[in-house]
Amino acid sequence: MIAKKIAIIGGGPNSVYAIEIFLKTVLKKNKKKKFKLLLFDSKGDFGYGNTHSINLDKNILLNRIAHQISLGSYPFFKFPKKFEKYEYNFMEWVKNKKIKSINKESWPARSVFGYSLKDKFFDILKILEKNTNVDIQLIYEKVLGITKLKKKNIIITKNKNIICDNLLIATGNYNSSKKITSLSRKIEKLTADSNCKFYHNFLELLPNKNFWDRFNNSNVVVYGTGVSSIDIISMLQRKKTKVYSISRSSLFPFARPFNQKISDPERYEHKPIFLKDELIQILKKTINKYQYKKELNFEKFINPLIKLEFCTLYFSHFLDDKIFKEKVKFLKKKIFQDLKSKTVFDLSYLYDDLNYFVVELIKKNNLKNKFYNGNWFSKKEILNPILEKKYTFYDLFTNPLITSNSINFKKDYLKFLKWDINEAQKGNVDSAYKNACDGVWRDIRQQFTKLFDNCDNLKILNYFLTNIMSIHNKLCDGPSVDSIIFIRKLIKEKKIELLRKSEFNFLKKGKEIYLNQKNKKIKINTIFYGLADLYKKDYKNDLLINSMYKNNIVTYNEQNINNRKIRIGLRINKDQSPINRYNKIDKSIRLIGPTSEGRKFFHHTLSRPDKLQFCLTDLFSWANSVV
Repeated sequence: MIAKKIAIIGGGPNSVYAIEIFLKTVLKKNKKKKFKLLLFDSKGDFGYGNTHSINLDKNILLNRIAHQISLGSYPFFKFPKKFEKYEYNFMEWVKNKKIKSINKESWPARSVFGYSLKDKFFDILKILEKNTNVDIQLIYEKVLGITKLKKKNIIITKNKNIICDNLLIATGNYNSSKKITSLSRKIEKLTADSNCKFYHNFLELLPNKNFWDRFNNSNVVVYGTGVSSIDIISMLQRKKTKVYSISRSSLFPFARPFNQKISDPERYEHKPIFLKDELIQILKKTINKYQYKKELNFEKFINPLIKLEFCTLYFSHFLDDKIFKEKVKFLKKKIFQDLKSKTVFDLSYLYDDLNYFVVELIKKNNLKNKFYNGNWFSKKEILNPILEKKYTFYDLFTNPLITSNSINFKKDYLKFLKWDINEAQKGNVDSAYKNACDGVWRDIRQQFTKLFDNCDNLKILNYFLTNIMSIHNKLCDGPSVDSIIFIRKLIKEKKIELLRKSEFNFLKKGKEIYLNQKNKKIKINTIFYGLADLYKKDYKNDLLINSMYKNNIVTYNEQNINNRKIRIGLRINKDQSPINRYNKIDKSIRLIGPTSEGRKFFHHTLSRPDKLQFCLTDLFSWANSVV
């Protein structure tokens, strides 16, 4: 019997999940069948990859508590009984390793998680070698390209070409786009032939601790205020470094709350009020039907439903009267009526109705006292613009500093961070704000996945990615409370200065780069690009994907809309197989994780022991197709 050759490119978490699910499928279906499993990782970081490198500084933490980290597909897909000891999750691994500093509520160091992935990876290989007819080969080479020979896949490395039958691409996060029009390209042009260094791909630099030691008494610019930028800032603070942080909002992600829901998920996790499956189906059909119609607008058609979901969940903490429940009931009925009519493409009046309703209640002082006592959103300077109809509640929920001017911004931001930290410490049940953030953007995240997976309307999709995902990242995908306490301390001590684009410009004099801010010139030593680009990539700086594009294996997912080209990820089918220029699907290849983002959503997230992630279900499908 000739062994079937299966290759997996990438050695990170998705690779671990893939191999584990492959093994379980082999054991279940046909453990006598012969396979050759080829595993590629350029650095040999099998199990953990770049993002969760075992070489990362201990201060770089996961954005998830220990209890919510799985190391595979258990309990959704199980080993036979004789292999039960290999069915451990992260907390069980911690217990076995006797790591007393980590409990179920801890935010583990990413490097520690990396070690657990490494152990899991080699444990899986042990079972494969001893209990199946799978021959495993670890290949410590960078994959430079993919080409085809009839139906076979040819993997090109520096030293050899390797043929395989099936190929899974699990290469993780890529460098951001370097298109001429992009911000990174502009920075690259600015810093060319200067003494100011520009580092575009920070992911490769994070594990190199020696690299970060050079930034002593330096002035450094970091583009972005997301979790990636926090990692960069954490490393820079090993030495006396002044960081100038640049972003659109100047706001770091909000603190991840203490997870009270794990004690009883069935009771505490939010169930959709408006964004139920039935409504999702109606929305999805309408979105795809009207993909080229101008009248179908995300802001007017979908966003009002998100706003309704969020505000209803938030104000339910402060309203217990029948009138509010009747109002919500009326709105739910109205939405279904309007959508089923197939003539309504503007639902914003529904959210406006709820906002007006709550405003009138506040004017009558009809909310519970806890709304008015110590609540950021009941502060006079916050509440008055809402009552005066300058803003709605959702405007303030998504940007709590929207009413702050540039003079008072730092002072106001420090106050908000203090309040946000306190709310996070209360937990995602007791804090009304954290409950709404967590409930809408985490508990019912799968509803957005159902809505936008394989969405053909790139105009709608582009709006979602550009305007809505940034809200998701800020409100619910932030770091631990300790990380935000650390960031607040740095801002207070003036080790971080927050800048909006309108507040500065760069000057180039000879070989020096200066930050020009209110007639104050600061010499900049280094610029880091801390903005992640999961979706709208051109891939031209990625050898592997670019090779697949040149060889007509895959094409970009793009449309011309109103004389503007919109590009979001790669063209793949529902099974995540690539589609070429002639609309031919290559079923022998599948993409998982960040390479599939754009057609799929939240495929870059880690597996959890309490939720069946869509990434795992797609890997089940892949394993069954190759075994």
